[in-house]
Amino acid sequence: MPEKTEIEDVKKWLVEGKDEPETFVDLKWVVMEEDTRNGRTFSIRFTHPSVPVNLLVLDMEVLDENAKILRLVVETGIKTIDLDRDDKLRLYRYLLEGSKMPLAKFYLFGDEDEIGIAVDLDKRMLTKEELDLHLAAMLMGYSMLAELESLKNQVLAEQASVLMALVAKWMEKGVPREKVLERLIGAGMDREMAEKLVDTVYGAMHRISRETLYM
Repeated sequence: MPEKTEIEDVKKWLVEGKDEPETFVDLKWVVMEEDTRNGRTFSIRFTHPSVPVNLLVLDMEVLDENAKILRLVVETGIKTIDLDRDDKLRLYRYLLEGSKMPLAKFYLFGDEDEIGIAVDLDKRMLTKEELDLHLAAMLMGYSMLAELESLKNQVLAEQASVLMALVAKWMEKGVPREKVLERLIGAGMDREMAEKLVDTVYGAMHRISRETLYM
């Protein structure tokens, strides 16, 4: 094992994947965007068509040389600012209880109190197997949120928005429609649902292109 597991190592593990994955790490994740600071990779955002959330990996050592930490964040996209008082109290109690799980913690961030799930991993001890263990725990934590009636619609909407963003990314790169369908179906989506999703995104992208052209 190397002296430290760097963010580039995690990227390699996630994007390589396997054709028949048995773990979350081996799903062949797609890089959505990367951010660099001071000439070093600070963060990488990943997505996958069978996973309803984005995964953000942050190298905290870029900010503090003494912090040999990689932070994993599941971005749920679920905003709680507009929940009524009783729903917020139920949610906060639920998140407090859920944060007792040993491998990941819930938290709220941003102006709209978005729910995140995060864990800090020691770069000097991190293995691919440990990464998968924590990732599984974080995704399990996300699935728990759908049990709350006040969040159910948001959970479903976020699942759709993550997939639509991924399809739009493929379209921007010139991936043919049939190839996009193959990727979605190969990830476990049934063909009818995949076709509806692709047609919705392609239609929206074409409308934006036409509006931009005639502005």
